[in-house]
Amino acid sequence: MDLTKLFVDVDEFCKKFEHELQKIALTKHNARRQGQLSLSEIMTIAIAFQISLHQTFKHFYNNIIVMIFLSL
Repeated sequence: MDLTKLFVDVDEFCKKFEHELQKIALTKHNARRQGQLSLSEIMTIAIAFQISLHQTFKHFYNNIIVMIFLSL
């Protein structure tokens, strides 16, 4: 699985989605805090977990995602 290609595809979708969402939003001011991860990053991790063979998200996150971040 190529996470870079997956992220690029998800990121392009999220940019279009967030742009369209802002068009129909009732207000421009959101009361929620900004997270440390972007929507694209969160969705990429969730999709990668769904197509992986891991049984639990905790196992997937600790063995795959953490190792990717440690190698950066």
